[in-house]
Amino acid sequence: MPYKPYWLQRLPEIIAALRGLPDRLIDRPTFETIFGLRRRRAIELMHSLGSCRGQRGYVLDRAMLLQRLESLNVLTEYRWEEQVRAERVIEQLNGTKAKPANGSNGTHDQTRRIILEFADRGELTQKLLNLLRAACEGSGDSADAMSASKRIQYAYFEQAIRAFWRQGFREAEGLFAKASVGPHRGISTSAESYLRACRRRLELCFTPESLDDRYTYGVTLLNDGRLSEAREEFETALRMNPRVDYVYYALAACFALSGDMKNLHEHLRRAIELEPRNRLAARYDPDFQGALNDLSVRELLCASLAAG
Repeated sequence: MPYKPYWLQRLPEIIAALRGLPDRLIDRPTFETIFGLRRRRAIELMHSLGSCRGQRGYVLDRAMLLQRLESLNVLTEYRWEEQVRAERVIEQLNGTKAKPANGSNGTHDQTRRIILEFADRGELTQKLLNLLRAACEGSGDSADAMSASKRIQYAYFEQAIRAFWRQGFREAEGLFAKASVGPHRGISTSAESYLRACRRRLELCFTPESLDDRYTYGVTLLNDGRLSEAREEFETALRMNPRVDYVYYALAACFALSGDMKNLHEHLRRAIELEPRNRLAARYDPDFQGALNDLSVRELLCASLAAG
């Protein structure tokens, strides 16, 4: 079973803290404190939760954030056991025997009725996905009734739904396009509907202006693996203010992931000079783990240990 992020394990506590706040909008410093995250991770999560640009950086509407987190609090319990639940639903459907109607000789399939219980829209969506998978596989004794092409179509659709939930509309657009041309008509119809929604969202172009805009957009590109584009955003941000430690840190992460050890060392050293806590953060950051094989990077990150 996948490991839950630390903030997700504290979700009820976070919800309670947000309910106690008087302000309508949640800014980044407040978000960092409540969620217990560093700047880069906080901005990434705020972006995925639907942040918008305020007068002084990005903010979240507290009521909207509470609504999403309360839904997530229930939904995550299903996501971590998703595979088990899917198999259980499929097994129940496959084990259901249709009862012949009065006067029937039992040679014709009869209509079946499925009753779903759900706590919120998130749980309902997940259960419908499980039922859709079960319907694709057929209700007979053999799971081989579903062709390989239908399995692939459903896999694309499920991945697209997940990308859509986290607002990865560019990724979701490509996956929904693939799911819309498969043999299962129900999936194709739903995929086409979601595909139109993705394209409407993507029509709203975002042009970063401030340093925070550049940094936030750069983090998004970095997380999508678009390293060269992310590097351009971080470099532009540094030209706006060359003394921002977290931009140097993010730029160093770009170089770490692209294998450029020389530039990684230079920018990470500068990030540590401006904010010494970046040394400890980088030591345990997954983005820098591959760079620890480089002697100069290892010496930079372990300098405080050697001095002690």
